[in-house]
Amino acid sequence: MKIPERTYDNMPQRLKTHIILLLGTLLLRYPASTLSYAAYPDVSEELFVMARHLWTPVELQSVGYADFALDPNESQQRLRMATLLLQAAVEMNPANTQAAYDLMLLFMAPAINDPGRAMDALINYSDLEKEDQRPVAEWLSYRLDSLQQRMLREYFLQQNIPQLNNYPYVLSEAWTELGILTNEKGDLEFARQCFTQAFNASNYNYHSLKLLLDLPPAPVQKPDNAPPDWEKNQKKNQEEVQHLQTIIYHRLQLRTNPYNLAATINLINTLENYGFMQMAQEYYKHAYTLINLMPENEEMKNELQLKQLLSAYNLEQYRECLSIAQNALQDKPDDILINALMAMTMKKLSMSDEAEYILQKTLDNNLEILKNYNQLVSTQPENHPETQTALNNLHAELAWFFCFFKPDPLRALEFSQRVHQTSPDDPRAINTLAYALTLNSQWEQAAQ
Repeated sequence: MKIPERTYDNMPQRLKTHIILLLGTLLLRYPASTLSYAAYPDVSEELFVMARHLWTPVELQSVGYADFALDPNESQQRLRMATLLLQAAVEMNPANTQAAYDLMLLFMAPAINDPGRAMDALINYSDLEKEDQRPVAEWLSYRLDSLQQRMLREYFLQQNIPQLNNYPYVLSEAWTELGILTNEKGDLEFARQCFTQAFNASNYNYHSLKLLLDLPPAPVQKPDNAPPDWEKNQKKNQEEVQHLQTIIYHRLQLRTNPYNLAATINLINTLENYGFMQMAQEYYKHAYTLINLMPENEEMKNELQLKQLLSAYNLEQYRECLSIAQNALQDKPDDILINALMAMTMKKLSMSDEAEYILQKTLDNNLEILKNYNQLVSTQPENHPETQTALNNLHAELAWFFCFFKPDPLRALEFSQRVHQTSPDDPRAINTLAYALTLNSQWEQAAQ
């Protein structure tokens, strides 16, 4: 939007004239004795609009949303004139919360930078809008930014935290900032208290919980009459608390942004690592929903389905296993590991004949795929890098198949050796080869 240049050239003088006329009208219309305490909402609103008209172009220019350029001196003059208008607006109607809020912002602007009057405007606004924590947070940030020394920032927070009990979100942020400052000087125990207070003040502040988890475990004084296993139990309790806090942290990340796929997978992994397998199952569906919104993550979906299937199998949820496997096989009907796990599940459900049929059919199909891969790679290997990768993956899957699902010592060793030749430093390849060697009674080689 192009704003005519003459608008800004003439604005200050026209506004001065307008203000003089407006004040003159007020003096003629209302007795001087009433102007100090009576409220005039219409006049206050007009002054507020005039102030906004003055300083909005400055704000737009500062954030890059203007296609015009104001002279720095004019910008400063506009802010100062807008401040005078807003002060008049608040005087005319102390209940004009918009004017009080704008006045606080302008007093905090670098061109004016008056913390005292900014605080007065904040108090006036907060008395009227008790639930709005935004201006209090802005004020706190403004004051902290103006203090360059860590000691001064720490002192300011300690002095003001008791005044923030009515603003839990701001209180939580203040405790977090104080904890960071305290941690910087090495006072870990007080930092721990600060981060704990921050999370207690606002359970949405997962940043404070993350900082708390990053601290080393709190030292505990051993009682004189402690039982022999006291230290062991104390360590176990600390680990359990930390596990729960870590779960809460990942859950808060997901609650803050439900579309965060990484947070969803982190939560699943954390729950499973700490033994909450059943709870982890509840988040797989959400992960699949997010993956379906991003087709580029299709490979991740396959890995997640295998992971969920293994988890459900370990929980002995065999009917759920069948459902997961059938859904996964719709996209990859020849997936050897999914088919093998489904067959093992069927055996648990006394469906042995069907399980053996699936195992044999899956093996035949994948051996045919293996034959095709080998032909492509042997004729023109440089033209088929993706096929080579797929071949290596299939070797690994067949090694697992012959080790664990349909044990065949010779073939297990054959494919395990191929995988190890391709990836000699991969721990999974090393472990699979070791297991295949034990199947073939080669104990010494397996131990190496």
